[in-house]
Amino acid sequence: MNTIYKYTLELIDEQAVKMPEGAVILCAQIQNGVLCLWARVWSESPLESRIFFIIGTGGPFPASNRPPKYIGTVQAGVFVWHIFEKV
Repeated sequence: MNTIYKYTLELIDEQAVKMPEGAVILCAQIQNGVLCLWARVWSESPLESRIFFIIGTGGPFPASNRPPKYIGTVQAGVFVWHIFEKV
């Protein structure tokens, strides 16, 4: 079934998230104090691991031959985080 799933992200530099293959990332936001990611998925697809980076403003950017894909920026009080996906 084609649906929207929510995934919670930890506030760490890099993490893997298991989601159905071909999931389309919609946005990242803070919900009830928790960093979340929403994606449109085909729920019957096999799972795959996708790598996400969370970089605070002024923080170091991960070195890579291929720049990561920008997902979004979220704010929580004085903190601002930028979410990227490894491609």
